[in-house]
Amino acid sequence: MSCWVVPTLAAELWRLPLDQVLQRMKEGLVPTKREDGWTFIDVAPASPRVGQPSLPPEQRPPTFTLVQSDQTPSSADDLEAAELAALTAAASDPEMLSPVDEEEQGSLGDWRAARARNARLRIPPRRQS
Repeated sequence: MSCWVVPTLAAELWRLPLDQVLQRMKEGLVPTKREDGWTFIDVAPASPRVGQPSLPPEQRPPTFTLVQSDQTPSSADDLEAAELAALTAAASDPEMLSPVDEEEQGSLGDWRAARARNARLRIPPRRQS
């Protein structure tokens, strides 16, 4: 697959002076193209080309498969009703809607202290002899 870069980068990749790369461009020894005012050089002209897919669209393998659930409810209406019932039950439960107090969660403390504690537990890599 082609790799088009600007001449300065091509000189860097090929480890050649920029003047030499520009001279090769003038002599037509390297493939070049111009786009939007920029000049590009193909630094990998002999690499294999990537073509279009060889199969027509209707013969290409699927990129995904649908998962069918064997659980009830089976129809979309039943599923919608079950989801609505679950959401209604969750909304009517005051315990689920109450925010958790910071005191109940417990304070996480200073992150620096936790980092220092964990640093002591770290096992360093073995020394190479």
